[in-house]
Amino acid sequence: MPQVPAASSRLDKLLAVVNTATGVLQLVQPPNSVNNADGTVSYPNGSVESADGQSVTHSDGAVQNLDGTTVHADGSTEHPNGDIQHKDGTWVFADGSVNYPDGRWKMADGTITDAEGNVLGTVKPDVAP
Repeated sequence: MPQVPAASSRLDKLLAVVNTATGVLQLVQPPNSVNNADGTVSYPNGSVESADGQSVTHSDGAVQNLDGTTVHADGSTEHPNGDIQHKDGTWVFADGSVNYPDGRWKMADGTITDAEGNVLGTVKPDVAP
């Protein structure tokens, strides 16, 4: 016969209730939001949620998608892991390395290579703010 599981502690019960309440509250739209006729929702800060709920357009023009990507007004796309793809095709990775459209790389340590991987030189690495 299997052992009887231990009873939940008061803390476990409290956390379960708080987590459930938090989840429910996330489904509720904030006060002063406006449901528009086209199915979009306008928020007090100027953001507009798309009718399908897949994206939010912020007042600065950035579009935040449900998959975690953000397309900024300048056309660059920021990915959830911190990588940024610029409109010209340049990728700036979260580790500080940069891949240019012509195939050159600037590594996080400052090494610059051509498309074939030949070292062209080094520059001082970028310093995080």
